Amino acid sequence: MERDAQVRVFSLWVGVAVIVLGIVFLVTTLAGGSVAAIWWPLFVVIPGLLFFAGMALWGRSFAFLALPGSIITSTGVLLFLQNLTGEWSTWAYAWALLSPGAVGLGLYVWGRVGEVPGLLAAGPVVAKVGVIIFLVLGVFFELIIGLSDSLFMRIVWPALLIVMGAWVLWRGARASSNG
Repeated sequence: MERDAQVRVFSLWVGVAVIVLGIVFLVTTLAGGSVAAIWWPLFVVIPGLLFFAGMALWGRSFAFLALPGSIITSTGVLLFLQNLTGEWSTWAYAWALLSPGAVGLGLYVWGRVGEVPGLLAAGPVVAKVGVIIFLVLGVFFELIIGLSDSLFMRIVWPALLIVMGAWVLWRGARASSNG
């Protein structure tokens, strides 16, 4: 009976992936774009998602697949965003989203699915370190040095600072009302 459930989960993952791929090709073709020029990072994202599919298919004893799945999928998503915006110079700080960021995410998922308390606790800490490094270096490279020198980046980073400040205020207000 469990084998039937695994086949259904795997079929669901593959079916959704094929549908998404078909939509991507159709929309790109109708928009007059080149599939290869825009969507090539999917060739990185899809293998990463297959690690997660294997984890879902084979269960708790294969939870370790979350680690390479997270790193590979995150790399593909980052490449896709950079390819879409043309902001390749962001590699100067975006690497922090992969390591330690995606590593922490992978450790968390591994801990959650594999029921490993140590990884469940360590994963978010490692991921937060990656996000903090990304934000600090991003502010430095984009707002202080002006690395990208594009309108897009000159708007994104101040907007991120505003959102981060609002989040800190909200957390502080929530903590003071609870304590």
